[in-house]
Amino acid sequence: TSLAELRAGTPESGPTALVFRTGCTYRQRLEQIFVDFGWPSAARFELGTLDGMIGCVAADMGVTLLPRAVVERSAMNGSVSIHALSASHARVETLFIQRCAGHRTSALCGFAACLKQDEDVIAA
Repeated sequence: TSLAELRAGTPESGPTALVFRTGCTYRQRLEQIFVDFGWPSAARFELGTLDGMIGCVAADMGVTLLPRAVVERSAMNGSVSIHALSASHARVETLFIQRCAGHRTSALCGFAACLKQDEDVIAA
């Protein structure tokens, strides 16, 4: 299933995007997906909390893009539906950064080594 199967406000504008403030990576990704689907002018409704976001989705006010782990409990109780994105929309490059002069513990070195070895998906 893809985001395109979600109920749209109108065929021309698409669904209302429930988003956090400008600068949120998930907001940027959802806005790009909307552009890809031909909905660049979709309405946006800004929220400040995850609970508010999920509550608005449950109330059918719009759609949002969040990590699966954040919304799985809400999906289990039937208040929201989770839709997987296509592979081209689902992949996000995530960078691990650390302070150059910071203390490198054995745990940190082990974690960094795992990241270098394994380019598979590490799910949140």
